[in-house]
Amino acid sequence: MVFDNIKNINVNKENDYKDNIYVTLDVDWASDEVLAFTLDCIDKNDLHATIFCTHDTQLIKRMRENPKIGLGIHPNFNKLVNNDFEYGNNISAIIDHFKRIIPEAVSVRSHSMFQSTNI
Repeated sequence: MVFDNIKNINVNKENDYKDNIYVTLDVDWASDEVLAFTLDCIDKNDLHATIFCTHDTQLIKRMRENPKIGLGIHPNFNKLVNNDFEYGNNISAIIDHFKRIIPEAVSVRSHSMFQSTNI
């Protein structure tokens, strides 16, 4: 078993992922103190991890500097379907909002069950 980032999965190769372990985390507006502790644990244990971000934080710089951490976005479409346009008034605007925080994102994990919808 090998630790790896989900961005390294080859979707064109059947079962490419089966011998690897993928650690993924959602930041979900965690405080910087909790996030720093989590990053310390990742570093201490020499893990690869994919972190899905919900907000800007000074710790994003630290995450970017670690080659074993991949960054993704973690958009919340719940607000859109509840007519709350805090992150944008359509799907594209919401994704653009989160891509401004993590422009290099190559992965996405949405909140709730929106992952399986037309979104």
